Amino acid sequence: MSVILISIIILLNFIRVSSFMGENVANIERQFSDCFFNEIRRLIIQNHYKENFITVTLLNVLWIDRLNEFIFSYTNITKTIVLVVSLDKIVYNYCKDKGVPTILLINKNYSISEVILRAKISTIYHLLENNYNVLFAEMDIFLNQNLNLLSFLEALQKEGDFDMLFSQHSYHPEINMGLFLIYSRKRPKSIFRRIYDWLDSDKRDLHPSFCGAFDQKILDYAVRGEGQLMNVCKTSSTELAMLYNHSETKNNWSYIPYYQVPHPPIKNDYAKLYAIHLWSGQSIIARYKYAEKNGFWSKIIHPVTSLSLEYNYTVKNENDTKWLDYLGYRFNSSAFMC
Repeated sequence: MSVILISIIILLNFIRVSSFMGENVANIERQFSDCFFNEIRRLIIQNHYKENFITVTLLNVLWIDRLNEFIFSYTNITKTIVLVVSLDKIVYNYCKDKGVPTILLINKNYSISEVILRAKISTIYHLLENNYNVLFAEMDIFLNQNLNLLSFLEALQKEGDFDMLFSQHSYHPEINMGLFLIYSRKRPKSIFRRIYDWLDSDKRDLHPSFCGAFDQKILDYAVRGEGQLMNVCKTSSTELAMLYNHSETKNNWSYIPYYQVPHPPIKNDYAKLYAIHLWSGQSIIARYKYAEKNGFWSKIIHPVTSLSLEYNYTVKNENDTKWLDYLGYRFNSSAFMC
């Protein structure tokens, strides 16, 4: 094969990859429009949610049976609006039908790990830039129905005037991306701007296939300036420098105490835990049952006994729709319109 032909193939591949990246960036930019933020603002005011706070979660069809319980718990307990980042069109269309604030991030040319990384970073970046504090919770974070997680986190934040709070592992100092609170301040904005710029940089060589829990390792290094991104993923010094600036002031952050948001096996008194992180090791249905049994599932929402993979949301009294009023947006003029 001639040198000219090889050069042409390389150039075409570069154009193809660049077009995918450009399309993805444009798609994100379009969704975080003036209409989007106007609607978010309107719903916050209309439903008396906390000013300048948004709870963000990622959702695919496998977890769709938890959506109503998640929205009910987080809006009712933390008093924040919920934004769903849809990872497939079934979830996206369902949220749109119900008027739930949502954006869609899928790209057939990305691995699921890359999509998840972009979903988290791009969404939080845009929200921070628009002066919203972000409570991020994955679908496997279940709230104690009798305690206010966000009030606890705000009190913890004030103790050290922290910019960021991250849940932690029981076995490793790497931050846990299952649950965290990010304030719209200079240092967090700088962190997410660096990662956001790195995502589509022509200097990027690091990809999800290099190591597991990719999104977590990226943010961990961008926050702490150390961690498994260096020694497990074998990241180049050039890329490390793009993700963390050692000349800047150390980031002001803290862990959320593990004993307040633990993983199973849980030895603490359930009544004193603000949330539990039911990750891996159990089926999705087993996690739902575990949460319900121990006080981390809304008593108003019907327990899920099997995965429907469709829209079979029910309440314990199917003729009683009062619980829906707590959601603040559904089937009416208060629905999310963008």
